[in-house]
Amino acid sequence: MQEIIHTGRIGQPNVALKETIELYLAGLTYEEIARELAIPVTTVKNRLSFAKGHSLLPSTKDNS
Repeated sequence: MQEIIHTGRIGQPNVALKETIELYLAGLTYEEIARELAIPVTTVKNRLSFAKGHSLLPSTKDNS
């Protein structure tokens, strides 16, 4: 995973995406991540799908 994940304006880290990835890598389920961040499970899945598609996260872990 890159040190800082950038999206949007140049140089602005996407903190929400980074937090989602960190919780996922810590072993939390999608539901646990959603509760922790107070977001819908579909948002968690979308963020992790984005991360996998952009090689920010290994695609082999199944944490559904």
